[in-house]
Amino acid sequence: DDTYVLWQPLLELLRRYDSRAAHYFGRPLHEAGYPLFVGGGAGIVLSRAAARQIIALKDAEVCDPLSLKWAERVHSGGDAWLGDCAESAGVHTDMEFGFYPQPPVSNLFHLFADAVAFHGVENHAAMHSALRANGTAAAFDPRCV
Repeated sequence: DDTYVLWQPLLELLRRYDSRAAHYFGRPLHEAGYPLFVGGGAGIVLSRAAARQIIALKDAEVCDPLSLKWAERVHSGGDAWLGDCAESAGVHTDMEFGFYPQPPVSNLFHLFADAVAFHGVENHAAMHSALRANGTAAAFDPRCV
């Protein structure tokens, strides 16, 4: 896959949420006339409670991907479908940032201090090395672990 997850920041982010409550977040996207949804490229966080609410509608027409008007939408992937179904299930998109649609240019890592994940990373080993090299030996970036 081409998503690079920074595990420690992700775990810190998740600790702020009640895992028993319905949560759905990642990189928020919006298309006029449709519910806010999370772009799948940089990752989607879905709590167990949210998943259960959405699964409860698995047989409902409102969550049937074949019944949606995909020809009319700009975003027609599974992430948009999940957003529509989540909204129908009463699971709203939480606003969280740090899920980036592309990796940073090597000398701009400092601009992504809130990063949780990057999409479009073709070489995970190179990304890991770039993150490590970004700091000095004394200032190792713990997000690389």
